[in-house]
Amino acid sequence: MSAAGKPPSRYSRAALARVVAVMAGAMLVGLPSSGITGLEGGALRPAFAAAPVPEHSKAPVLPLLRAALGPSPLTVLRGAKAEPPAVDRSPLGTSAEVIAFIKEQEGLSLVAFTGPGGCTLIGYGHRTDAPLGTEIALAEAERLLKDDIAVMEAAVHRAVKVPMTKAEFSAMVALAYNIGPNAFARSSVARRLNAGDRDGAAEAFLLWTKLRRDGTLVESSHLKARRQAERDMFRAGTA
Repeated sequence: MSAAGKPPSRYSRAALARVVAVMAGAMLVGLPSSGITGLEGGALRPAFAAAPVPEHSKAPVLPLLRAALGPSPLTVLRGAKAEPPAVDRSPLGTSAEVIAFIKEQEGLSLVAFTGPGGCTLIGYGHRTDAPLGTEIALAEAERLLKDDIAVMEAAVHRAVKVPMTKAEFSAMVALAYNIGPNAFARSSVARRLNAGDRDGAAEAFLLWTKLRRDGTLVESSHLKARRQAERDMFRAGTA
């Protein structure tokens, strides 16, 4: 209640002034200015139709009134809904720093060789069916790297259903490049991140430190150091 004991107006003086302006405009086209009791069919209905109303005065003025008044404070309060925060869902790209990290960790070989896991590799750790000893040019190795990164980026986007920072995304691409897209999709890294456990996802990088040698999984100091670096990259995006 106001100090005078009267309920406060639902509209500001400026809004009411706009209504008066609309009414004055309506009078200029022949609409009676007194005895208005309600709305009907989108036009103001006169209470006393002593004189016929010209056809051109029946233009709908309800939209004009609504535009002049705007929503009442109560309507705004009752109908307002909090807008969700905007999320950038544009495709992320692997950072140049992480691409350099992948190249360093994988090493470069322009000749096909047997990798630690028994697969035939060439270029920057690219798996190939080419015979051992097959040679490629540096430009081909760079192209294979670019293609493989695109595959891993797509795999991370498919597996992770929550928003990611560029640092988180890049670290997971580096992991997927090493363990493969299918293994990443099943990994605790992706599962925990989707569950909202970012700390747990970061620590899950350290679960991938073994390689298969002669049919047996063995701990690799190289993979352990690589996973720790990837975890730190991931955490850089959660600070």
